[in-house]
Amino acid sequence: MLQQSAALLSIYGRRVPGRVMAKFPVQARWSEDSTGKEVVVSGDTESIGQTNAHVYLRMLPPVGSVIRLEIAAEQGPIVEVLAEVLRVERDPAQPLAALSIIDGQQRWEEIVWESALLLSTRRGDAEEDDEEFLN
Repeated sequence: MLQQSAALLSIYGRRVPGRVMAKFPVQARWSEDSTGKEVVVSGDTESIGQTNAHVYLRMLPPVGSVIRLEIAAEQGPIVEVLAEVLRVERDPAQPLAALSIIDGQQRWEEIVWESALLLSTRRGDAEEDDEEFLN
């Protein structure tokens, strides 16, 4: 993990971006206030930060609520954290929740954040290759 972090620093220099665009499948769970029923919704991340994420969900949790967020894979959850809902955007085409990770931050940073950084650098390399090919 130390080598990976060192590689990321060499790619970004001393400044690491606050958030990167990265699409990961997620599952969000919370309890409805009025009924106490558990709500389970699947979605995708829009962007990932070191301690936060923007997530597209079909149904949005209430602002201020705490949800269980799983980064999903075919074989099951990769990372499971608790997150507080800071803000929601009720766009019918793409409902979005802004989340702050409040429990499980170390695993989030080590697995999700670093994976998102690596994906964004690979995408950046591919975009640079495309530009060179076009010029």
